Amino acid sequence: MAAVPCAVLGLLIAGCIPTPAGDTGRDGTSPRGDGLAPVRSAEVVDVVDGDTVVLADGTRVRLAITDAPELREPLETCGPESARRTAELVAGQRVALYRPAGAPATDPFGRTLAEVVRVVDGTSVNVALATDGLARVDERFTDEDPDLAARVRRAADGSPDPDCVSR
Repeated sequence: MAAVPCAVLGLLIAGCIPTPAGDTGRDGTSPRGDGLAPVRSAEVVDVVDGDTVVLADGTRVRLAITDAPELREPLETCGPESARRTAELVAGQRVALYRPAGAPATDPFGRTLAEVVRVVDGTSVNVALATDGLARVDERFTDEDPDLAARVRRAADGSPDPDCVSR
């Protein structure tokens, strides 16, 4: 296993996160129920917070339909834990980005909007964070990607209340 540099989350993570090397083992299936093809794939080189990652070419990607607690001012309950979980899922990993036709390509801050899926095993970061109780559905945008909204909503409905250090 290769280690992702500790700078991924600055001082929030005490140690490096082990990640599998390469992207072998991908079976070609999508977590989506609508057969949508990815718009692109790339390696994640940084995690800004629970719902924003940076790709190798510098593109900032905001997880669509998913709202994670804030890591920066104002720091919200579970913000550090959400960012840490996102880093565990995708830092140093190749991801595929999914966005339905007609959905906005970027948010007001210029970040690419997409469902972020780990290539190695098809795990949706958007859904995984909701499953862990570290993100919720952003109801303002559910009409932009009904398939993703339904999956994140189902995951959030059954998620535990996390015991976050930042409470």
